[in-house]
Amino acid sequence: MLPRKPKWLVLVFSLLAAVLVVTNVLLLLQNRRLKQELTRRPPAWRPSIGTIIPSIEGIGVGGKRVRVDLGVDSKDTFLFVFSPRCAVCKLTMPAWRELARSADPQLHRLIYINTGQTLPDDYLKEMQFGDDATVISALDPKAIVSLNIRVTPEVIKLNPNGKVEDAWLGLTTDDDLNSLKRALASGG
Repeated sequence: MLPRKPKWLVLVFSLLAAVLVVTNVLLLLQNRRLKQELTRRPPAWRPSIGTIIPSIEGIGVGGKRVRVDLGVDSKDTFLFVFSPRCAVCKLTMPAWRELARSADPQLHRLIYINTGQTLPDDYLKEMQFGDDATVISALDPKAIVSLNIRVTPEVIKLNPNGKVEDAWLGLTTDDDLNSLKRALASGG
């Protein structure tokens, strides 16, 4: 027969278990609150809405200098900002490809912006940008500052005049994807 544990020991373990349960619940509540705060997207992380970007300049896929002038046509421009080293960017890429397929090229210009200096060919194939996609690396530092690029992945919407109208930061959630689809469907 096993000896009985003293009542005080059972009480101590019961109190410790209760403390752990309460702590766990409090941490879960704090985690939920922090997630809600982060999804509100602090303004310091967002591009400055209203900033006008006259052009986007950098190095294209073939290693040649690329310049896209904004304000020369009536197309909205969507900048898809990513980094080849960003795991979240890789997770987001299928949603971006879906958006690219749904975009009307008469109304929208889609540009993929690599935050790095170069883009490996195998990454281009893996991400399936498409042969006609505009992919720019080594972005002009003035554009990086003007667009306030700090986070990848990120989608920035510019109106036909090059004015920043909206931005979606981080992993593309269902709400973000629906919002982007509405922006593409509305023609602006």
